[in-house]
Amino acid sequence: MPDDILDLDAIAPESKKIKFNGKIITVNPPRMGELMVMVKLGRKLQDADPNTTDYEPIVEEMKGILYKVIPELEGNDLSISQLIALETLIAQMATLPQTAETTTETTEEKKT
Repeated sequence: MPDDILDLDAIAPESKKIKFNGKIITVNPPRMGELMVMVKLGRKLQDADPNTTDYEPIVEEMKGILYKVIPELEGNDLSISQLIALETLIAQMATLPQTAETTTETTEEKKT
């Protein structure tokens, strides 16, 4: 392929699989808007005090976004650790493969 063509297919994120209640569920990459909201909510959730009234609305909003990305989870009661793990997985899915390779190469170069 000529160098002047950006191959978006080559950098498209791959789906991941999760296991919930004994079922394997395919998680497709989120849309950009969903990802941005999830990242923002993930930060708020990690910084929030679970003992305050501010915490519950953040959790509910995070669940709403997750149900859009993974509709099979809707109606299930997810724990905070499950929410954070899903947010982390989805954020990792949005990382460009080149970024991961570059980071690995840089780490390897430092070892030598």
